[in-house]
This record gives sequence, structure tokens and C-alpha cells, in this order.
Amino acid sequence: MRDAVARIKREGKTTVVIDAKDPQPESIGTVVNLKPGTVVQPVAPMERVVISHEQELERGAAVVQEVVVCDNSCNETSVTAWRVAVFPSLRVLQIGQNCLANLAELALCDLPMLEKVTVGSQSVTRHAGSRLLIRNCAVLKQVKVGAGSFASSAELCITECQLLESVELMDGCFAACQQVLLQSGGSSDGGGIDLPCLIQLVLGKGVFQKECRFQLESSGVEES
Repeated sequence: MRDAVARIKREGKTTVVIDAKDPQPESIGTVVNLKPGTVVQPVAPMERVVISHEQELERGAAVVQEVVVCDNSCNETSVTAWRVAVFPSLRVLQIGQNCLANLAELALCDLPMLEKVTVGSQSVTRHAGSRLLIRNCAVLKQVKVGAGSFASSAELCITECQLLESVELMDGCFAACQQVLLQSGGSSDGGGIDLPCLIQLVLGKGVFQKECRFQLESSGVEES
């Protein structure tokens, strides 16, 4: 056995060798055959950024995959725009409660890794005519907006998100909305829905209180 171990070590055929006479560890990792000198890079965890101040909104980075905006933050009158594109690898966006009150537009465009968007209650509330725009997010699956958020917004637009499965708009969202566009393609006649993977559409009380053209065309959608 000892000669065999010495030969394997000398020939460099494996990266993990255990001598039968040595104390056995409780557990070992996967044994992988590698060439001598091979460097194995560790798998990096999802990079997460927590935002609580206005200045942090623009400190983007290509490695960031999850962004969390803390409750009751970024409500300064100067915060009317946020370039989310500074996080090009974003997968999860979570906006807390009572945040970004004066935002004129939340635009999530051309984010190829974005999968989930969650907005807490009573966020983006003060700017009359604001809008939520989500466009060309190829793997986006879920959008959820909490009660009372975007209440003064004039427009909700989600386009070119072919894998979108769920849209949830809680009570009082988009109460003043005048234009609703949910479409997988890039063109529209003013308010249709054409999302082939959409299986759930939740509209709470008081959503779209103003007259809106709203057509449901996707098959298999559960509306509640």
C-alpha cells in the first residue's frame, strides 16, 4: 500500500491521496484528477449589496448579483432617478417598504440575468406621473409590488420578458395608472398582454382605479 501511495504521488495522477495507515478524516471532498500545477479557483458566492443611503445607489459593480434597498431609505427629494444598469449582473432586486418616495422612474432595462423584482409597500409614492419600466430582461420570472407602491404612477410597462411567470400587484398599486403594457414582444397596440409563460396575475383592491385598456390574451393565466 505504501509503495502504491508513493507511486501515485510521484506520477501526479490525483490531487487527494489517503494512506490506509493514516487517521481517516470524518469526510473528504470530491476526488478530481488534475494535471500537476493546475490551479482550482473557488466558486464565489452571490455578491450582495445593501443600500441605505442615497450615495450608495450609484456605486455599482459588475460582480453584484443581489441588491437590497433598506426600509425607509433613499427618500430625499434629490433622488428622482436611479440607474440600476450600474449593476449589469443583477439577479435579484429587493426594494423595502417606504423607499425611493420621489423616484420619477424605476427602469430595469437590458439586464440579462435579472430573475426577481420585489418592491415593498408604500414605495415610490410622491412623484405624480412616475412609471415602472421593465424591458428586455430575458430570464425574469417574478415581479411583485407591495400595497400602495407606485400609487401615483401613470404607467406600468413590462415588455420583452418572455419567461415572466408571475406578476403580483397588491392593494392600491398603480391606482392612478393611465397606461398598462405587459407584452413579450417589443411592439404594442396600447395595452395588450402577450406573455407566453405567464401563469399568475394578481391584482389587489384599488389597482388601476382609472380607466385603463387592459386585455388578457395569454393562455393558462390565473387571474385573482
